[in-house]
Amino acid sequence: MSDNKQEQTTLTDVLGALVTSVGHARVQADLSAIDIARMYHEHELLRGMSIPRLRLNKVEISIPLVLTNIKPDEIFELETPEDASAKLIKDLQHKLAEIEMLNAEVENDLSDDDIFEQGSALHKQIQGLNENLKDIRKAFINSINDDTPSQFKFGDRFTNAIKRALAPFDQKHPSVDAALDIEEAVSKAIENVLLFKLAIRQKWVRQHKPAGLSSTLLLVLYGKKDAETLIVPVDDDDNSNIEGLYSQLLEAIPSLLKEMKALARSQVFFKPAQGPKIEVAALSSDVQNQGTPGTITRLNIAMTEEGLEWAAESNDRGGQDWKLMQE
Repeated sequence: MSDNKQEQTTLTDVLGALVTSVGHARVQADLSAIDIARMYHEHELLRGMSIPRLRLNKVEISIPLVLTNIKPDEIFELETPEDASAKLIKDLQHKLAEIEMLNAEVENDLSDDDIFEQGSALHKQIQGLNENLKDIRKAFINSINDDTPSQFKFGDRFTNAIKRALAPFDQKHPSVDAALDIEEAVSKAIENVLLFKLAIRQKWVRQHKPAGLSSTLLLVLYGKKDAETLIVPVDDDDNSNIEGLYSQLLEAIPSLLKEMKALARSQVFFKPAQGPKIEVAALSSDVQNQGTPGTITRLNIAMTEEGLEWAAESNDRGGQDWKLMQE
């Protein structure tokens, strides 16, 4: 005789199965409609007639259930610091790729005589800012690659920072009440690791003083001063896009820090907390065997269809992006 206890059906299982089944029914109906449309197209007499297509505008279902048990909230499960760190490295690589695209866009605009007056003060300032941002990105990448000689490895730093952040908490049985404190501690630890690398970079910048970078720009670049306090001198209305480009450069690193903090909040958790589980008897035989007129609960559900469809939108690159839109 097996000791494995059969997992009890929950109300979530029942509702999920109903919604999924109705959705698959719509898929089957659409696939049949395609076959019918092809048949109408190939038939000389049917070709001029409207093609029938079934739509499930509203589905009403009434199901008898017996509520058998209610399980309390489950606690959080935490990722190991090593696994959470590995996920954060991938997130950081993705963010650095976005900065690389921004660098390339700025370089392209800087070489365009119609956008910038070559050699002007504004040209030199944005060029210097872009070059510094490229250097920061390269320094970050070097700290990620294991084959690059460095005293600063993000993988090790992230792992150790997460370990220190989790130390005050019960890591084997973390409570739901402690979740927000854990998220905040980990996100702050990851921010400190990134700021430490930026502090090293900032020290280098101050020593070498790249052309076109003022002390004010440095303060903005490292999130110590609001970018909106800088006014970009753009006289020509046709070149107003420079202001947007300028702001993107200044906000690149502060945005990276902000997004990495947000990602760190979620990556530390292996599984989010789940609400109470309502166990039910849903099969007709189970309801008949376990239920009495006074214990049977009738679940009345009305499902309304709101379909989605793929729609093409033109993008700035001259191509098309496909997006899901409501019908």
